[in-house]
Amino acid sequence: MKRFYKTVSIDMADDGFSVVLDGRAVKTPAKVMLIVPTKALADAIAAEWDGQGEDIRPQTMPLTQLANTALDRVQGRRQAILQDMAGFARSDMLCYREASQRPLQERQNALWSPYLMWAKSELGADMAITSGVMPIEQSREALTSLAFAVEAHDSFELTALHGLTTAFGSLILGLACASAFTTLDEIWRAAIIDETYQAELWGMDHEAQVRLDNLLGEATHAHEFLNLVRS
Repeated sequence: MKRFYKTVSIDMADDGFSVVLDGRAVKTPAKVMLIVPTKALADAIAAEWDGQGEDIRPQTMPLTQLANTALDRVQGRRQAILQDMAGFARSDMLCYREASQRPLQERQNALWSPYLMWAKSELGADMAITSGVMPIEQSREALTSLAFAVEAHDSFELTALHGLTTAFGSLILGLACASAFTTLDEIWRAAIIDETYQAELWGMDHEAQVRLDNLLGEATHAHEFLNLVRS
């Protein structure tokens, strides 16, 4: 799409801030007014629009895309998103340790255990742990505690939390990141233990590296979005 506007600004709205192009408020793909909860997020989205050249490239506007997702997909489908997050809780990656490769298991124990301890002490979620890939059933109490933690997020925060969770492959890591338990870099290192270990043994192929780079990009954008929502 060709750029069709010259000026970008923000306006106050009844329940937040809108981004305005040549005096006209931006709308989402579903034709909903793009109103975000904080000025910091509106400024950042406006900067994405202002930074476009002759052509508008949506892939270079991750914050705009996340805001669109919050308004078009999450706000009206909250229960479906919560159900999706519950699936991560029932089979959280941190609860499944390597069964045959001792060095990898030791790394998992060292890097993952602090997050499970945090989930138990801060969220009340005492998660069961197993070795191998056979499914293990988590207690109703633990799953309920994680559900409460997820439900505490509004639509914009939930959009970011969902992005973090899917990028990390772990709801507990997503919640830890959203709660600033540790840094994004530390959580990412915990999320890719298996890939890092295998790369040390056999090398990292190009497709696997591209996949990890894309996931890290998604996590980084979601983390930035969440911080702006809370600014």
